[in-house]
Amino acid sequence: VVAEFVYIVLFAIMYRVSRLCLKPNFHHHLIREASSSPMMQVNNFEHTFVLACYMSVLGAKVGKSCMLTFPEGFCEYADLEIGDDVLWGSHMYFVNPESEGGWKPGRKVKFGDRVIVTNHVVVEWGSTIGDDNTIGDRTFVQSGKEYASGTATVGTLTFGKQKAPDSFETAGWIWESIFVVVRLSLMPMILLQLFALLRACSNATSSPGASVALFPDWYKLKVDGWQDREQTVLDHLLTWSFVPVCMVTIFFLSALNFAVFKKMCMGKFRPDTEFSFSSLHFHLWETCGQFFELLEGFGLDYLKGSEFICSFYRFMGSRVGDNVSVWCEPFVEFDLFTFGDGTTLGESCMLQGHLINSTKLTHMHTEIGSGATLHTSSSILCGSTMEKDSALESSSLLISGEVIRSHEVWVGIPATPQAPV
Repeated sequence: VVAEFVYIVLFAIMYRVSRLCLKPNFHHHLIREASSSPMMQVNNFEHTFVLACYMSVLGAKVGKSCMLTFPEGFCEYADLEIGDDVLWGSHMYFVNPESEGGWKPGRKVKFGDRVIVTNHVVVEWGSTIGDDNTIGDRTFVQSGKEYASGTATVGTLTFGKQKAPDSFETAGWIWESIFVVVRLSLMPMILLQLFALLRACSNATSSPGASVALFPDWYKLKVDGWQDREQTVLDHLLTWSFVPVCMVTIFFLSALNFAVFKKMCMGKFRPDTEFSFSSLHFHLWETCGQFFELLEGFGLDYLKGSEFICSFYRFMGSRVGDNVSVWCEPFVEFDLFTFGDGTTLGESCMLQGHLINSTKLTHMHTEIGSGATLHTSSSILCGSTMEKDSALESSSLLISGEVIRSHEVWVGIPATPQAPV
């Protein structure tokens, strides 16, 4: 935890120094590499005052009561202006306008007051989003396009005057600080459990008469006579298998901790329930997301496409039929999803079990029928239904409340029906 904080402070210093001393392109590449480091665990601060303060230190102008996520891609914080009561979803990505020959300093991105930006939104440098605006999933915010106050944009469609969202009611800096510490402590907690388990195994194999060491010498977990005899082939195999065995053990410990945390703290996700951003439920839900990132890092991605990941989702509360092929991005609202027999969830698909409605987080049930297919990089919002043998084409977005009838194919952002198959 201390190392993560130290790295983040060093990154802030390096960012300031490189911006003053280096040419723009060198500064650009240096910051991109540094921000992609595994030690850059700023995502633990997402949707708390800590990240807003951190971005302000780096030079961004951040208003009051903002709930932000750490942007992907290159972010020049000194050219970023964010108004009051702004909410960012996950996977915000900043890109350079290709027609203007790459990144140049001084090209600002401005977010007005009470702006909601949902998931997987791409923003070009030089864009301006007006007050009381909503940017929907997988929308490309272009620098030359006007995003007038009081509108909502999904894909290429812009809707007229919208009801202005209320001001965000946050949990306060004390509660948010507590949850930041909890998120940062997840990894150390699991590693402590691993070392306790290793110590117990070491003690069990150190009994008189034991002849084979189960752990490498550098962990100092040895049995009697280990240093006095020649190492056999079995000794070498056990030593080299130590790291993969530890990785598998950490994965199972993470999954077990996640299940216990969800059972004791969250319970079941129930459809048609609303929570404010200041509620305990919201921060517990965010912590579930951090648990899932740990699981991804320790092997969940390797289970995609196998029966093991289907069993994992069943264990966590989803209703999963037979012969289901799961390649999608992970989701945490397990109890709100039903998958029929023979369903295919393609690579990089996104299933969302929550909806941001003004300043409320709403959970809704989503059902995908037997034989239905979500193609690569498609997204389905909560409250949607796909009936038997239906399909959602690649890079399409099915918005909340829509129903794809049997044998229909939908495509686009937002998705609309095509000819039946």
